[in-house]
Order: sequence, then structure tokens, then C-alpha cells
Amino acid sequence: MKKLLGITIGGLQHKIINLVLILLFVQIALFIGVTAYNFAHLSKVVGETRTEQQDAIEKVSGDTMKQVLDSSLTETNALSADSANEKLRKSLTI
Repeated sequence: MKKLLGITIGGLQHKIINLVLILLFVQIALFIGVTAYNFAHLSKVVGETRTEQQDAIEKVSGDTMKQVLDSSLTETNALSADSANEKLRKSLTI
């Protein structure tokens, strides 16, 4: 028999306390294992998602810039053509 904090612990009580401690350590070990697995899995998912988002943003930005550039060049050409037509019309009327 052992005395722990003024309480006498016999053979069966000692075995039950050992069992409870073993189960507690097993639960802690399982928790740490599951947490490590989830962290690794989450890190992988975050990395893949970041890459996919970056690719999507680059594609959308490139498409948008191309559309803006095309519309700007079209508008500039239209204004230049209108200006040239106006100059031609003025030169023909004189």
C-alpha cells in the first residue's frame, strides 16, 4: 500500500489509477497525432488553394488589362479617324 497526499492507496485502487493515467496519456497522444495530421493536411490545402487563387487572379488581371487596352486602342483609332475625316472635309471645302 502507498500513501499519496494522506490517502492510503491499495492494490486495486493503484491499478485503477494506473489505468486512468495510461488512458489519459493515450488520449493526449492521440490528440497530438490527430492535430499534427490535420495541420499537415490543412497546410497542403492552403498551399494548393493559394496557388489556384494566384493563377486565377493572374488570368483575370491579364484578361482585364487586354480588354482595357483593346478598348482604349479602338477608341483612340476612332478619334484619330474622326479627326482625319474632319481635316479632310475641311480641306475639301476650302
